[in-house]
Amino acid sequence: MSSYDVEPISLAAVEGYHGGTGTFDREQLIVNPSSVPGTGNLAFLQANVHVTTKLYQITQQVVPNWFGVAIPENVTDFSHPNIFFHPSPGQAGYKDSDYPTKSGQWPELFYYMELLGYQLDGAIKNFSAPLNQVVIMPFLTTAATTTGIFPPNWHDILTDILTDVRNSMGVNGSGPVDIAEVVVSSFSVGYVYSENFRAAASGLTSLLKQVWDFDGYPKSDSGKLVTTPNVTAIKYDQGSEAGCFHLPLSRWVGYPNPTPDPADWPAPKTGSDVHRSIRDYMFLDAATRR
Repeated sequence: MSSYDVEPISLAAVEGYHGGTGTFDREQLIVNPSSVPGTGNLAFLQANVHVTTKLYQITQQVVPNWFGVAIPENVTDFSHPNIFFHPSPGQAGYKDSDYPTKSGQWPELFYYMELLGYQLDGAIKNFSAPLNQVVIMPFLTTAATTTGIFPPNWHDILTDILTDVRNSMGVNGSGPVDIAEVVVSSFSVGYVYSENFRAAASGLTSLLKQVWDFDGYPKSDSGKLVTTPNVTAIKYDQGSEAGCFHLPLSRWVGYPNPTPDPADWPAPKTGSDVHRSIRDYMFLDAATRR
C-alpha cells in the first residue's frame, strides 16, 4: 500500500478536449500496423473504439498528484500497466503555479486518456493485441523533469490505482494487483521524463519490458535508447534515427482527405503535423508489438 493517500475523483468534460471521466466510444481512423514497417504508404481504416477513463488523486500536495487512466473495453488483466509521459506542459502554456489547484489549463491535459485509450482498444479489437493493456499517465509540472516523488513510490501508487480500477470495473480479484511487467512510453519532449524516471525508479529494472518513444526529443537523448537483452525499444521518428520506424511526411499520402469524420485531424501537411500524427496513430502500432 502506498504511503500516499490515493483516491478516485471525477473530472468534468472540457469542450474541445475530452468528455471527462466516464465511458466513451466513437468511430475513428486507425492505422493498419502491417503498413508501418518499411518505406511504403501508411494504410488506414475506420474502426469503432471504446474506452473508460478514470482520474486518481494523491491528497497530499506533491508532484505528481493526478494520474489519468485509460482502460480499453473487455480488459480483465490489470497487471501490465503502460506508464505514459506527456510532453513538457510549459511549451503549451500550462503554468506550474496553477498545478496545486489544477486550475487554468490543467484539466485539459486529461485528453490523452481518450486519445491513447482508443488506440489501445483499436489494437486489441482489430489486430489481436494483448488484452491486458492499461495506460496510466502522471500529470507532471514543467519543473519536475525528474518526475518528483514518482520514482521511489511508483510501484505502490500504481498498485493502489490498478487495484481500484480492477474492482471498479467489476473484475473479480482478491488482494492487490500484482504488477507483472511494465511498459514506459512517451511522446516528444516527454522523453526527458521517461528517461529520468527509468534511471531512478525503484524496482523497475526487473519489471520493465518495453520502452516506447514517439518522436522523442531531444534527439541527443532519445537516440541513446536501444533494445537490450532485457528491454525492447519501440521507436518512431520522421527521419533517420537508428532503430526507429521512419515516418516522414511522404509516407502519409494515403491518409484520407477529407477524413471520414470531421472530428479526425486533417491530412498531415507539415513536419509538425507528422509529429502529432505519430502520437495519434503509432500508439496503436506499438500496442500490437507487446
